[in-house]
Amino acid sequence: MRSLLPVASCLCKTRREQAHFEQLWQQIPCISSPFIVYKFAAGLAAFLSFGSPEGENTGLYIGWELRLGSFWSFYLQQDKPLRIGVNLAALAILVSLWAAVQPANSITPQKRE
Repeated sequence: MRSLLPVASCLCKTRREQAHFEQLWQQIPCISSPFIVYKFAAGLAAFLSFGSPEGENTGLYIGWELRLGSFWSFYLQQDKPLRIGVNLAALAILVSLWAAVQPANSITPQKRE
C-alpha cells in the first residue's frame, strides 16, 4: 500500500505507527468549493475554517465546528462556498504521536578523543 504521507515512512519505526500517521493525516484537511467538498473525521473533530460567506454576502467567513463520532462528507459539483480548514483535534493527536515516536535524544553525542 502506497503511503499517503511519504514522511510517515521516515518517521515511523513500524508499519502500525505509519498506519496511525496516515489515518490521522486524512482527517486534517477540510475543503469546500463549488467543485469538491471533503471532510472526514473518526472520533473527535474540531474544525476551524476560513473562506467566503454563503449566498451573496461579501467578506470573510471564519467558522468552527465540534463533532464527536465518525462522519465524512464528499461531494462533487455542489453549490458550496469556497472554504478551507483544518481539524485541530486530529492535528494535535498527529503532533503528539510524532513527538512520541521521536527518540529522547535525537542528537547523537560525538565521541571525544
